[in-house]
Amino acid sequence: MGKTNIEYCDEVSNPLQALDTETGKMGTFCEKPDPEGTCKNCWAETLNLKGTASNKRFGNGLIYDKSNRGRIEWQIHVRELIRLGNLNRRKPMSAKFPGVPLVVFTNDTYDLFQPSISDQIRDWIFDDYDKFTNLTLLIQTTYVSRMSTYLSARYPNGMPKQYFVGMSAGTQKFLDDNIQHLVRVRDVRRYIIFEPLLEQIDVATWLWSMMDGGKCAISLCIAGGESGGGARVCDIEWLRSIVKQCQAAGVSVLCKQLGAKPIDGSRMSFDHDKLPIKTKDRKGGNMAEFPQELQIREFPKV
Repeated sequence: MGKTNIEYCDEVSNPLQALDTETGKMGTFCEKPDPEGTCKNCWAETLNLKGTASNKRFGNGLIYDKSNRGRIEWQIHVRELIRLGNLNRRKPMSAKFPGVPLVVFTNDTYDLFQPSISDQIRDWIFDDYDKFTNLTLLIQTTYVSRMSTYLSARYPNGMPKQYFVGMSAGTQKFLDDNIQHLVRVRDVRRYIIFEPLLEQIDVATWLWSMMDGGKCAISLCIAGGESGGGARVCDIEWLRSIVKQCQAAGVSVLCKQLGAKPIDGSRMSFDHDKLPIKTKDRKGGNMAEFPQELQIREFPKV
């Protein structure tokens, strides 16, 4: 928890920890709502199973599956909420996006809206988050319907200005099935993160349908290929398409990374395979290695 190399935020914050009641080990947990798409190669699950390079004992060792839901007891990490409160009092600004209050990606090692986390716990978390008016808080989920139901009930007249609410979508089907839930949350900035981007996605149809007075209900789209062990390929033509669709609709766009296995669909080998792209950065996250048209990392101001 603290500063991060994630390209679209300055810090990460995880105020919850998952206790395995059978072993007494503390770690994280989720249930993979999109198990064959976005969630298939979850980096947080790998972290929970194997620990970090410097701390092999990190994590409770549980796979991310609903069969383990009954073993989890969520604990609130009060010191992390105190840390955010202290940050908020200093009114920090983003180092990555000039003019934007410090961008904090909240709950990045688990999904705050999964079934194993109760509304009571969510209430405790948001009671603190509501006070952090000098930060930019990214609230991101793959449980889009559950998030929408909770936030709409808690904030029927709209959310405080520090919130930026987003959904993950790696495929067209997941986007089409869930985006309507995202826009049900009233009077809030919204974003979509296409990472890992697993196929060509038409987002323009949704962006243009959500225009009101020339302004789209979606403020930002983030796109990137998959990284880590078992990474699936990402065609940079898919990334180019997302960028072009957003620019045509006047929506901010951020190209996060090419991924660990980028290919170029515009170039073919002699046996008609799409050519791989070699990058020095193992996740393809160095923007200097991007094609020029993908060297774009925008972030909308309040």
